[in-house]
Amino acid sequence: IDPQRTFRTLLAAAVLAPLLMAGMARAQQPAVPAQPQPLAAPVKLGVPDATAPLKALPGRWTGTGVAQLANGHREPFSCVVTYIHDTAKSELRQGVRCESPNIKMSTSAVMQISGTALNGSWEEKLHDAKGKVTGQLTADGIRAAVTHQARAADVQVVALSACEQSVTLVATKPGDMVQAIAAQLRKC
Repeated sequence: IDPQRTFRTLLAAAVLAPLLMAGMARAQQPAVPAQPQPLAAPVKLGVPDATAPLKALPGRWTGTGVAQLANGHREPFSCVVTYIHDTAKSELRQGVRCESPNIKMSTSAVMQISGTALNGSWEEKLHDAKGKVTGQLTADGIRAAVTHQARAADVQVVALSACEQSVTLVATKPGDMVQAIAAQLRKC
């Protein structure tokens, strides 16, 4: 198993299942949780329905994060993520560029929105990886599952405010080199 390819695949999947990572104003790295859970308590965006995250999501988000590898190593990374919500097509598009000291990636995702359900696909352009995204919009963010061949992960994006979100990814299949990813994103 190539640990860098596994890292790229899971990082791409995480960053793509709407909703992920990039540049914090603080220099602090977020902790990687053992289970998918918010990095901080969610703040309601003032709209009680589950489509609320879509109202604040469009735009350019930046931030930093950390990937927890199976060998105990922690790989820091930074990302720029762009979201476009096309209400006419009931579609959410995402572009992601991430970089760590050892890895670069560029991904895109297109997800169809039906009520609170998300279904779509993602593609990592530099390393030719593709997969599927399925999930749900919730009142405080998004819960999704991302898949790529024999790998899978659960992703949770929590809106901490209209300007900040936390993202966690936890691998759901044994043997993955990347066990968890945690990131903070900001756009204001």
